[in-house]
Amino acid sequence: DYEYDTNAVVRAVANLNYNFSGWYEGSKLVSTSANYTFKVSGNRTLEAKFTRQNYMVTLNTNINGGTLSGGGSYEHGKNVIVRAVPALGYSFESWSENGSIVSTNPDFTFTISSNRTLTANFKANKYSISVANSYVNNTSSNHGGSVSGQGSYDYGTGIKIQAIENTGFI
Repeated sequence: DYEYDTNAVVRAVANLNYNFSGWYEGSKLVSTSANYTFKVSGNRTLEAKFTRQNYMVTLNTNINGGTLSGGGSYEHGKNVIVRAVPALGYSFESWSENGSIVSTNPDFTFTISSNRTLTANFKANKYSISVANSYVNNTSSNHGGSVSGQGSYDYGTGIKIQAIENTGFI
C-alpha cells in the first residue's frame, strides 16, 4: 500500500526471449519504461505487457545465380523457411552461415532463436564444347585446316571458336 501523494515505483523484468512493451492502464499505454515512477492519487491497476523478441533473417548470394525468398523479421521460436531458386545456367549448392554449410537443401527450414545471416551458394553450370574439322570428300590424311576453342566452360562465359584453313582450302 502506498500513501496518497507519495511516489510509487513498479518494475517489469522481461523473461529470456521477450521484450517489455509497456505499462498499461486498461487499453491506455501509460509508460514504456520498465521502471515506472508515478504519484499516488488513488487506486490504479497497471498491467505490464510483453512481446516475443523478433530476429532478422538476412539472405545473401555468393554470385548472382538465382533468387532468394524468406528473409525478414520473425518472432522468437517461429519456424522459418528460406528458399533459393537457381537461375537458368546455375545450380544451387548449399546454404552457409559464417563460412559453414548449414543445409544442402534449397528449401531450408529452421526455428529462429537469434539473428541469422545466410548465404545461398550457387555455381555456374559447366558445358562441354566440342569442335572438329573435316574435309568434304577427304581421301587423304591432309585436313583442310585447324580448329580451336573446344573445352569445358561455365555458363555465360564468352568463348572463341576458330577455324583456320590451310593453303588451298576455303
